[in-house]
Amino acid sequence: ELLKRKVALLGTIRRNKPELPSKLLQVRQRAALSSLFGFTKNTTAVSYIPKRGRNVLLLSSKHRDPAVTEEEKRKPVIIADYNHCKGAVDNLDK
Repeated sequence: ELLKRKVALLGTIRRNKPELPSKLLQVRQRAALSSLFGFTKNTTAVSYIPKRGRNVLLLSSKHRDPAVTEEEKRKPVIIADYNHCKGAVDNLDK
């Protein structure tokens, strides 16, 4: 329905969702600052490890490629876009 209206979704997702592949949830075997992407027909999921033992999960219907930023932390572009846009949403909620 959102795609028909040309509306994209970008946001965090909790790790307890059964739809998430178990590989995206694994933290212990992965290095800090690593990214792992999962793709379906309409969505992209990313698991980013900002520091050892912790991961950040995001879901996007806008992004289609596993691009990462060139900065030191090598964040996925999905996370960079989320961080850029979340302030605008917070201001709207005021």
